[in-house]
Amino acid sequence: MGGVREKLAYLRGLIRGADFYGSDEKAQEIWESMLDVFESVSDSLEMVQIQQAELEEYIEAMDADLAEIEEELYGDPDAEEYVELECPNCHEPVSVEEDFLYDDDIELSCPECGETLYPVDDDDDLDDIFLDDEDDEDED
Repeated sequence: MGGVREKLAYLRGLIRGADFYGSDEKAQEIWESMLDVFESVSDSLEMVQIQQAELEEYIEAMDADLAEIEEELYGDPDAEEYVELECPNCHEPVSVEEDFLYDDDIELSCPECGETLYPVDDDDDLDDIFLDDEDDEDED
């Protein structure tokens, strides 16, 4: 806000130095009052700008915090959901997109042995081919 403050000081100097008022004291009083009002407006504007900068900083911090919370709660919206299956033939773990499990037009097969992983006759049978954390612990 230094620019406005400097311009007001320059204007005040011009008016005083140019004998702008002449001998008219009423005109001098009016101009001095107007310059005082401009100075008050300049001070108020400077305070508003400082407060706005503080609020912008605060809002940016809140936005970053909210983004972290959203990421933690909802995860990455662009990330695909993968499910790990076990091949019934070679028992190798296979990761597939979860949406593929429920798509009747897609036949999933093991990349190692070529055995068909899915479709199964019943959705309840899906539990048989999902890898559990317990299975991983038993192998260790």
